Amino acid sequence: LTQLSVEDPDSVREALDQLRQSESSVNWVLFGYKSRDTLELLNAGDGGLDELKSNLSETDIRFALLECVVTGDHYNSVKFVLITWIGSKVPPGLAKAKAAGHRKELVSFITESVAVAAEFQPQSMEDMDSKDISAALTKRAATYQDSISVGDTKDKRQVMSRSHATSGDRKKSQLNIVDEDKIVQALKDVYEGKQEWVQITYVEGKKDEVFLKNTGKGGLDAVKGVLEDRKISFCVVTFQVTETTTTTTKYVLLTWVPESTPPLQKARSGAHRSELADWIITILPFHSHYQANSMDDLTEQGVLFKLRS
Repeated sequence: LTQLSVEDPDSVREALDQLRQSESSVNWVLFGYKSRDTLELLNAGDGGLDELKSNLSETDIRFALLECVVTGDHYNSVKFVLITWIGSKVPPGLAKAKAAGHRKELVSFITESVAVAAEFQPQSMEDMDSKDISAALTKRAATYQDSISVGDTKDKRQVMSRSHATSGDRKKSQLNIVDEDKIVQALKDVYEGKQEWVQITYVEGKKDEVFLKNTGKGGLDAVKGVLEDRKISFCVVTFQVTETTTTTTKYVLLTWVPESTPPLQKARSGAHRSELADWIITILPFHSHYQANSMDDLTEQGVLFKLRS
């Protein structure tokens, strides 16, 4: 036996739970080597196959678990595929040989939390497409139906990938909102035009508690000024949308998940955003959700495009 170990297994299981939960937007997790016989969680995301591919390089060995949707399977359309990626520039040798044994042990570890429906090992980046992965799932390449919702906006991918999932025994993330009354009043102030935005973020040192951190005027530029690296924020922001001769006030739930966010925190925030959105919309009926991972993503043009689409 290769005696594979997984770094911080409890945290990895939590990330796998986020992948499995219908309330979470996470649809892939990625593992890599920390040492010769130790794997660690490298990243997690909600951008589907395209985003996962952007995290792979030709010099690395990686294992990924990807959520897929098999069209036509209305009983259990959401399935998970384990992808073994061995880059074309990985030299032949012990590491490459060990990967096969490690893959089997990783499957055993993963299936304690998530059912692996199929395995897939692409020979090149060109093989990493929805048709080939669908064939691995359905075993019917000639009559395949696209099993992964790629090519759509992130929100559409999330809706499609969760549309037939059942709650089953999936756990809620049990987000705790500190001083709810303060946040309710701040949201009402935004709705009444007294303020233009609110910022909700995590209590320092708490993984499941959020609080009202800021509220103010000045639009998106002011919001960008309060966002911090490595700190996730959930903001409700007012926008004025002009179409022909009419200007309408609209509200956007903006989720700030900086690229430097640790993988587990990123995975957990997807479920928290869903819970927070369900709560916020009962107080302030926002029109759209927008997620940004860098300051370059935070443009009024991008948000307005999302509002109009």
